Amino acid sequence: HDVLVMAGGLLAVCIFCTIHFRSAFLTFIVALQIILSFTVTYFVYRVMLQVEQVPIIMLLGIFVIIGIGVDDAFVFYDHLQSEPGNLPDDPIEQYAIAITRTYRKTGSAMFVTTTTSACSFASNIASKIPALRIFGLSICVCVVVNFIFVLTVFPSAIAIHRFMQQFTLRLYRGTKSAIVGGTRRLTESGRSTQASEGSASETAEDSIRRKKRSRLSKAIKSMKNAGNFKFWDWLPQLGGTR
Repeated sequence: HDVLVMAGGLLAVCIFCTIHFRSAFLTFIVALQIILSFTVTYFVYRVMLQVEQVPIIMLLGIFVIIGIGVDDAFVFYDHLQSEPGNLPDDPIEQYAIAITRTYRKTGSAMFVTTTTSACSFASNIASKIPALRIFGLSICVCVVVNFIFVLTVFPSAIAIHRFMQQFTLRLYRGTKSAIVGGTRRLTESGRSTQASEGSASETAEDSIRRKKRSRLSKAIKSMKNAGNFKFWDWLPQLGGTR
């Protein structure tokens, strides 16, 4: 039952992060940071400190580090979105200025909150209860490692996400311009073909009319020049004008 509740809580956090970031990729990076934080923490107290015990209270550290890690990611992301130059269409120079300002303003705030959280958990090392000492040390290391990941891995993921947005936007605009341009060219070619066909038909009709007129004029001249004119002699010539 506890595992199901834990899985439901993690799923709710992932859904909320996806809605807030508007990207499943950034949500995956935040989850990966939390997992890597636990991995590094396990290496520290299991390999470096040679501690073999893994108390059940360590499961509570999952919720603690999720709250701290997601909160730091939200702070960094929201402040970057408020800076000018964060849009995909903005030049890379403006984006570099925006990310620098974000580091200056949020880095110090996250450092203070991370230090206070790490010190509060590290105070449990003085406890006489072994499980509590391990819990305090583990969460202290986990909080520090997650802070390092938020300042290194997460900004890189945001830059990759921005590049993906630029590529998608350029692909969309290129496809749209190609479709619109192709439609215009087809329309113009159809109009030019209709115009050429119309002019050709008009030219053919004019030539037929000229030929009929010339034949009729010849028949009339022969009619005038003939002294003994007979209608049945002129009838074949008149029929040839049709």
